[in-house]
Amino acid sequence: MVVLLLNLGAQFCPPKKLVRESPLRLAVSFNKKDIVSLLLGAWEDSSDNMARIDHAAAIVMAVCLGYEEVTQLLVDKLADLYKGEKHYHETIAEGINYAIQEGQVGVAKIFLAKDPSVLAKLANWMSFVQVAAQNGDEAIFRLLLDHGASDEAIFLRCIGT
Repeated sequence: MVVLLLNLGAQFCPPKKLVRESPLRLAVSFNKKDIVSLLLGAWEDSSDNMARIDHAAAIVMAVCLGYEEVTQLLVDKLADLYKGEKHYHETIAEGINYAIQEGQVGVAKIFLAKDPSVLAKLANWMSFVQVAAQNGDEAIFRLLLDHGASDEAIFLRCIGT
């Protein structure tokens, strides 16, 4: 059905007023990996700003819902289209931020695997460690330590021990 719609000229990213209901976000919200894959496969124009916004929002949605396979598809396409661009780094940073806040270890690993130095590039990486510590999320905290967070004492200080 998606292929038929795309072949008939359906828009990948609808007009601004309908952006919350884009085909990509709907597919993500229902964790429909095959449909997400089809939609991403049809998208080749990396200069379309509305598509960039839709893609970034779809990543955040997948992260917050904990959909690891869909997140992986979205992050892979992000790397294909934008690797090295500011948009790529901003979206990776936003994704890791939401993964940490939501305690999504598996999803956080996807971002760290795609860009292992993401924490070093972020001015606010320390706040990620603090969020993990304040949430008492040891798994996220340990993941951050493994990827450049430098002091386990931060965890103890933040939880008040």
